[in-house]
Amino acid sequence: MRRFINGSFALVLGLFALSCGEKKAEGGNAATAPKEEKPQVKIETVHAESVAQSETYTGTVESNLKNNISPNSPYRIKRVYVDVGDYVKKG
Repeated sequence: MRRFINGSFALVLGLFALSCGEKKAEGGNAATAPKEEKPQVKIETVHAESVAQSETYTGTVESNLKNNISPNSPYRIKRVYVDVGDYVKKG
């Protein structure tokens, strides 16, 4: 049984090694294969240039969710008996 497992392992390893080989072009002749053309590139001279460090844009900010905040009681406040800065106490 052990010999079968070792033989199977060797067979799988051999098939894996064969599958990793280099594939040849169809036709078998490298002279008839089309040559790859090199891409044309534009060459530019590097030079220093000042660049603006900030930009100004206009826009509108809106929220995705709008909340209507209201008190738990259904009553309306009719009158406020104090002003801002007045001293108040309980009762």
